[in-house]
Amino acid sequence: MTYAHISGGGVVHFPPFGSLKDAVSTIEPPAPDLLPAIAALIRPTELMSFSQRLLKAASKRRHNVRWEKVNRSRIVLAQLCLDRALGVMPAPVADDAADADPEAMRELVVEAYETFGASVARELAARIGIAFDTCGEAIERLERRSS
Repeated sequence: MTYAHISGGGVVHFPPFGSLKDAVSTIEPPAPDLLPAIAALIRPTELMSFSQRLLKAASKRRHNVRWEKVNRSRIVLAQLCLDRALGVMPAPVADDAADADPEAMRELVVEAYETFGASVARELAARIGIAFDTCGEAIERLERRSS
């Protein structure tokens, strides 16, 4: 499990808690469209070390079929973090949010909530300029479905 602190003070775990269902099944990574948003939330001072930890974890489990999808996501997320650290990555999500569909942005926040938890979802919502409270109905549906 690799982790990094996000700008708002929370922590992102990769792979997220809850993705490890049992000891034998394939581990499902977060959705690919969520990875750029997560990379934009990582504190700038942790981008390089988080990328290194992601790559080391992928290397350790490179022969394990169970971790194959997660390893691909780790490598993509590490590349996004390195691009951001080097200034190659486009501006953080907030600059693109003005042109994006508000409903799609809410769905991204809900997906972040479901995958990474409330602190990451709140920080993402703040970063893209959406009130976290407007995502509440969808989050409540998720919580009712899981209980």
